[in-house]
Amino acid sequence: MYKQYRSAPTARNHIEKNAGEICFEGFQPASRKQLNGFSTRKIAGVFPVLEPRTARGTARGRQAIGWILCTVLACSVFANASVQADSPEAVSRNEESLESANPDLNVSTEVSEFERKLWMQVKNHPGIVKEKLRYSAQEARATYADFTYPDPEIRITRGSGSQEERAAYPTNYNRKDASSYEVQVTQPIPFPGKLTAKSNVQEYQADQKGYEFLMNRNRTIGELLGLLARYHRVEESLRFTRELAGAAAALEGIARARYGAGKGSLSDVSLARVQADTFRERAEMLLGELESIRDELQYFRRDAASGSEGDGREGEHSIESFLLKKEPFQQYLRDLQNRTYHIENLPILARVRSMQQEAESRKTLANLDYAP
Repeated sequence: MYKQYRSAPTARNHIEKNAGEICFEGFQPASRKQLNGFSTRKIAGVFPVLEPRTARGTARGRQAIGWILCTVLACSVFANASVQADSPEAVSRNEESLESANPDLNVSTEVSEFERKLWMQVKNHPGIVKEKLRYSAQEARATYADFTYPDPEIRITRGSGSQEERAAYPTNYNRKDASSYEVQVTQPIPFPGKLTAKSNVQEYQADQKGYEFLMNRNRTIGELLGLLARYHRVEESLRFTRELAGAAAALEGIARARYGAGKGSLSDVSLARVQADTFRERAEMLLGELESIRDELQYFRRDAASGSEGDGREGEHSIESFLLKKEPFQQYLRDLQNRTYHIENLPILARVRSMQQEAESRKTLANLDYAP
């Protein structure tokens, strides 16, 4: 361990000037090249290799390295928290809050079975899952912003000096070299109000993502209801067209019989045949349109996101089969007409209010930019 001789003013002033306030005794650099230029320069994650010379120096070195490792570990914990916030587990934890955040369902009427199955059907829709992931990511970003301070600064300073001892005889000349190191960690603290304004901006942006999620979910439900309405309309048109095609085929048979008996003309047979063929062709077109609508409804399947064949298609009591029934669909539309809605609860208006609050927070943050 190096010994500092306070009796020599020159060496003492030189050591105190270069070493600073914190000195770790008992260490020497592994090589001078590693410590070249370290004085009053910020080191970004690179520390010199130090070798202990005594047991006391080893203990102090371990203590210093321990503080540095604690700082690095704390930074890694915050980084891992920000990464895990966007994981599927975090998304699943936020799923219940997203499902209960719809202000459009704040009505006094009881939810019907059709409506429950409708929500279950669109729960795993790719568009809804996408918006849910975006909302969860923005919410995690807002949570992380509440605990974010500016990056700390780490400085390492090296001080060295020499001290000479002279006795009565020149042959007893003795020279002592001393070195010391200072590790300084600085944490900038912003002016009061800056962090609050920044976190408020992130929170308002997260709220806007949540309202966008509700808007896209309502839009997706509207698309599904539109497909169901088209399905019932085309199905009814197909049934009626097939009845007309059957009646036209019967008239064609009657016209042929009258023509065979000599009581009808050939033009009547031709006209009846053309009408029957027209209805049959129309029925085939409606059947193709009905199959196309069914294919579009597959996009709203419960297992569409996973791409697996689930139990939604099995049996007559599946969700898809129930949603394709005409009576529950008509009853659901009548329930929607009888409900009372409030304009202030619409997600688009709530999103506009959140944007206004975000603008106010940004204005406050801009005013605080002149503060230290």
